Amino acid sequence: MSVKRKFKFLAIAAVLSVCLLFYGCENNENTADEPQTDENLPTLVIGCDLYEPYSYVDSDGNFAGIDIELAEEACARMGYKPEFKFIKWDEKKQILADNEVDCVWSCFSMNGRENDYLWAGPYFYSLQSVAVLKSSDINTISELKGRTVAVQSSTKPESLFLDGADGVPDVKSVYCFTDMEKMFGAVKKGYIDACAGHESALRSFISRDSADFRILYEPLQKVGLGIAFDKQSGDRKLVRKLSETLNEMHKDRTTAKVFIKYNISAEIFPEVSVID
Repeated sequence: MSVKRKFKFLAIAAVLSVCLLFYGCENNENTADEPQTDENLPTLVIGCDLYEPYSYVDSDGNFAGIDIELAEEACARMGYKPEFKFIKWDEKKQILADNEVDCVWSCFSMNGRENDYLWAGPYFYSLQSVAVLKSSDINTISELKGRTVAVQSSTKPESLFLDGADGVPDVKSVYCFTDMEKMFGAVKKGYIDACAGHESALRSFISRDSADFRILYEPLQKVGLGIAFDKQSGDRKLVRKLSETLNEMHKDRTTAKVFIKYNISAEIFPEVSVID
């Protein structure tokens, strides 16, 4: 091989090496710019209840509702993949402690439970209200005294009536049901005088039920809704990140738009407290 030819070979090899180097750099840059797929994202397992319009299954068998949409948006912003799991609502505290879910997010009232969980919230204020048949002679909360009331098991109205909260009358009996369908059914058949729950959930049920119900103008209590993590094992960094994300969603009106979509007035959204 002549010196001239050898020089040419080395030059070509050098050029090829440089090209490969640049190609490698460009290829690495493109890989870095590629968005993460759902398979690569950490999963946030969210425990929820069948409680329309907050969390339910739509006609196509998909998870739907206010809290489902808020959770999906928050997870997308934080870089998580949400996994929704329906749980037995009256076992939620133990389910959290057993790490079967990471958090509970399903129209969960914080009032009176502030020290029971590690909270992200409140992200919305809801009214606990009472529904009766239109033909009922009950028109005020005080007229519930000596009457029978239906509630969902382990919900806020259950504790309000059983514990005798301020402003809540002493009723004759409190009947606990596993879901809203059974609760309303008992009132509709005349077995029970009234039922109680989050006003927006009561209205959602009434809007699709043939019976004539009405909601008492005076609410039982105003409560803040939050996302609950186990107090002992909950990831405080994640709770802080979620709280900050909920505040962002409040400020850019994402949260308000979701509630308005479900015909719920977006009057006052609290600023979410961020834990230290």
